[in-house]
Amino acid sequence: AAARLFQQVLERTPGNARALVGYASLVGGRGGEAGRREAESLLRRAMSVAPSDPDVLCHLAAVAQDPARAAQLYRQALHVNPAHVPSLSDFARLHRETADNVPGVSGNVTAAIALYR
Repeated sequence: AAARLFQQVLERTPGNARALVGYASLVGGRGGEAGRREAESLLRRAMSVAPSDPDVLCHLAAVAQDPARAAQLYRQALHVNPAHVPSLSDFARLHRETADNVPGVSGNVTAAIALYR
């Protein structure tokens, strides 16, 4: 039902970034590689119409397979809105969970804690 509502909104307003993000969250939540790819495609469309929207950047970072790319997107979101809680939280989690050899991500708890402050 929710998927159909998002589709109806996007048929009427294909450049609706909020609807694209919502629909991407829905299809990405289904799991699997196909859901991730479809979510990423929707989020890229959202980014083309709202390139500096922190919600778009944060959601795109969440589906990025490359941790360095995810870190870059979180930084962009936080540049636009330093208090964007989802980006702060997700970027801190990325710091905590990622190996030290990923450029732009320290992979340690200290960096994660600094983002929460």
